[in-house]
Amino acid sequence: METNKNNFDLTKFFISYQRIVDDTQMLSCTRILALRLQKQQYLTVKDFFIDLSNDDLINLLKVTESLYSGNEQTLGVANIFLITEMLTRAEGLISTDEHQLMSRVKIFCSFLTCESLARRGLVKIFRENLSFGEEMIDSIIIEKLSDIDYDSY
Repeated sequence: METNKNNFDLTKFFISYQRIVDDTQMLSCTRILALRLQKQQYLTVKDFFIDLSNDDLINLLKVTESLYSGNEQTLGVANIFLITEMLTRAEGLISTDEHQLMSRVKIFCSFLTCESLARRGLVKIFRENLSFGEEMIDSIIIEKLSDIDYDSY
C-alpha cells in the first residue's frame, strides 16, 4: 500500500482485534474493548464508559496527560489512538485521515475528563450524547451541578 507521509488514508487500515487482545503490553481496557468488538461490532461510547473501571479511567487519564505534556509514552499513546478508532468504528464511522483521527483523539480525551469529573460528583454527564459522529456537535455532554462550590476545587 502506498501512502504519502503527510496524508495517510486511514480507511485502508484494518484493526486486528485478536492481535490487540493477545498483546499483553496493551492496557487491559484496550484489550477488553478489542475482545468485546470481536463478538459484537456495534458499541456505543456510553457503554464503553459505563463498563470502564475507575482504575482503567485513571490509567487512561495519565496517558492523556503525558500526550499533552509532551512526554508521550509510545505504548500509552497507541492505546488512546486504538481505543478512539475502535470506538469510532464501533459507531459505524471511520477516521478518513490524520486530521480527523487527531480531532477524535482530542474528543476522546475530553470524554475521559468529563467521565472523571462525573465520577467525582462534580458534574452530571449525559453519556447517551457521547459520540464521535457529527450529531454530537450541538449536544450537551456535561452539566454543572448547582450544589457544588467549584471555587473550592
